Amino acid sequence: MGDYFKITCKLCSPLCGDAPKLDSLIVSELIFKQKLCKSGEKLSRGDPISKFKIPSIPLYTEYFNDIPLYHVSDPICFIDFEFREDFCCHLEPELYYLLAEKERKSISAVSGKYKDTRLPLRLKHISKIIWFCRGTKDSILEILQKNIFSIGTKRKQGFGVVSSWSAENVDEDYSFFAKKEEKEVLMKTLPELYIDKKNTIGFAIQYGACSPPYWHPERYMNVAVPC
Repeated sequence: MGDYFKITCKLCSPLCGDAPKLDSLIVSELIFKQKLCKSGEKLSRGDPISKFKIPSIPLYTEYFNDIPLYHVSDPICFIDFEFREDFCCHLEPELYYLLAEKERKSISAVSGKYKDTRLPLRLKHISKIIWFCRGTKDSILEILQKNIFSIGTKRKQGFGVVSSWSAENVDEDYSFFAKKEEKEVLMKTLPELYIDKKNTIGFAIQYGACSPPYWHPERYMNVAVPC
């Protein structure tokens, strides 16, 4: 049956972009750790799902039309405030004259690695992120603590640095649904046909994926998303 528990992630730098799905984080890490992808191999959107060697992960799993549905809720973020920063890349012309004259050469500032760039970033100051899970608590926590040191996008620029991972048991399984009076509140993105719309609240129907790899077109379908 597995443990019922929640995973808490605390950050020590702002999160860039959206908080990730926990099952996607774990699957990606295990693919890299178990060397299921050859070094330098890139898996594209045009490759069939059968080419992906998705490892088993220590989360309780159900299947919907052969699609694995891992028992872990969507991320719940405690956002203090949001703000914007511009990520800039610009080579100062004054630096050219630091080179010896014979070492100077023409470069392009409109393409390539010296291209002038100004990218607006959506950042969030988040005190913590929580996922409710059903599975093997100690195994999940070990994977996260030993391997996942930052989350979100622009991690190389210092965003989304993790200060701690922790896990604690809970009394009920909140990975898919949470009870509210006589209704069920949706906690995880699931296929539209999987949920009982008459008895489920707190969702919107969208077109997307509900299982990793979330970016692959074969995973796209009508899904119910928590809101």
